[in-house]
Amino acid sequence: MMLANIRTEALATYAPLAYDHLRDRMRDLHRKHPHLKFAFEHSVYPACTMNCGPQSVSFGHTDGSDYPGLLGSIHSFGHFDARYGCHFIAFDLKLFIRFPSGSLALASSSGLTHGNTAIQPGETRYSLTQYASGHLIKWV
Repeated sequence: MMLANIRTEALATYAPLAYDHLRDRMRDLHRKHPHLKFAFEHSVYPACTMNCGPQSVSFGHTDGSDYPGLLGSIHSFGHFDARYGCHFIAFDLKLFIRFPSGSLALASSSGLTHGNTAIQPGETRYSLTQYASGHLIKWV
C-alpha cells in the first residue's frame, strides 16, 4: 500500500496535469462502475505488472497500448549490485542510468523505447510497473 502511495505522489509531483487527468478519468470510471477494484487501493494507476524474476530483464521495447499522455511507474527490487547491472536504458534518449534496488522511474512507456540490463549470476531482480491502458482511458 505504501509503495502505491509513493508512485501516485511521484506522478502528482512531477506530472501534475497528467495526474489530474488520470485521477479524473478514474473517478469517472468508479462513479459508473463502483464494483471495479484497482490492484492497489491508494493508487491512481488502474493496472500493474509484477516481474517476478528471479532475474528480470526487459529488452528494448515500447508498450504501445499504454496511455501516451501518462508517465507509468517502474520500480526495481531485489538483491544486486547496481554498479554491474540492472541499469535502466532509455534508448531514444541515449541514456544508461544506474537503477539500484528500490529505485522508481516515471516514463512514458508507450512513447519511449526502454529496457534494463542483466544482473550478475546469483543476484535477484524484480520489478513492479503501474500504468493505464490507452483503450481504458478512451473508453471512459
